[in-house]
Amino acid sequence: MINKAQAKMGRIKHWYGDKKGYGFIRPVDGGKAVFVHHTCMAPHAGPESLKEGVRVSYEVASKKMCGLWAKNVRIIDQPTNATTANRGETRV
Repeated sequence: MINKAQAKMGRIKHWYGDKKGYGFIRPVDGGKAVFVHHTCMAPHAGPESLKEGVRVSYEVASKKMCGLWAKNVRIIDQPTNATTANRGETRV
């Protein structure tokens, strides 16, 4: 079942690298972390760009057995520094 909500915003909370190819997104609205797999990237948004702190937009889907997972993940921007990435803040 796919939720037909608008795209959500978040930051990559954990990324387990190219070997495993998955991680979790921390939503900006403070909801539950969302699973993300490298195959869920939008076209032309390669998984090599994913790392902790990267700001992304995504759609949420859910399956009874799997919980929440992201689809159509698009990179919005890279973190400006480690401190900003860890706190989830955006510099202006």
